[in-house]
Amino acid sequence: MQFDAIGETYDGMVEVERDGRRGLMDLDGAWLFPARFDDLVPFNRKVAAFRRGDRWGLARGGDGEEILSPALVRVQRDGEHLAIWAARASGPDAVDEVILEGRIDGRGRILVEPRYESIREFGPRYWIARSGSGSVLLSKASGRPVRELPRVVEAGPLQEERSAAKFRIGDEGSTALGYLDEQGRVIIAPAFDAAGPFEAGLAIVARQGKCGAVGRDGRTLLPVESDHCTRLSDGRVAAGVESAFDAGKWASALEAARGRTDGKRTGGLD
Repeated sequence: MQFDAIGETYDGMVEVERDGRRGLMDLDGAWLFPARFDDLVPFNRKVAAFRRGDRWGLARGGDGEEILSPALVRVQRDGEHLAIWAARASGPDAVDEVILEGRIDGRGRILVEPRYESIREFGPRYWIARSGSGSVLLSKASGRPVRELPRVVEAGPLQEERSAAKFRIGDEGSTALGYLDEQGRVIIAPAFDAAGPFEAGLAIVARQGKCGAVGRDGRTLLPVESDHCTRLSDGRVAAGVESAFDAGKWASALEAARGRTDGKRTGGLD
């Protein structure tokens, strides 16, 4: 059997092209998805995303039957799930569209409808999805919301079961940083301008130009009073405080330096 092109392999599948159409075969040469698609993104042997024109759908392995008509603007493998993006009108009379994100499971079922601005990994069991002005914790197993996080604007990756998160404070658009635990609960209240990741049981935080360190339970391990905080290779934090600026001493030193140069040539052209 001859092909116009042979593409990448993925999990025992290889992309092939014949007469300008694409399909998938296994490494023994058996068809998994017939070569009749504009493009294919293999997910597993049972489900693949296919493109028709500028939209994507889902096809079933074997006969290539459509199980989701092309309506998606983008697809991408995301571990055991398929990340999908769909276009939605931004209002009932709006001409502009917004692109919203969802997830599909390994059997081709829509696990999370594409209605979120973004969906990000949050440990092995959850995603954090952003919607409107807040966020929500989603179960990877069911796709259902587990915990509403209306004040969370952004959450970083989990490290030592803690995530530095940006919270909306009040109604004026101001924000502060605190920490979530691995189940999305607020474990350290938002009170910082900067919040680093946890390492060796502590994290460096900062507020109003000063830095310090907190423990995993929120206890203050180093008061937020230092000018410089540096994490050492053994996990500890070195902190320093700058000496106060003495304007009088600086002026006296400058005057003395000027006196030493009075009446002396310092070079140049006559």
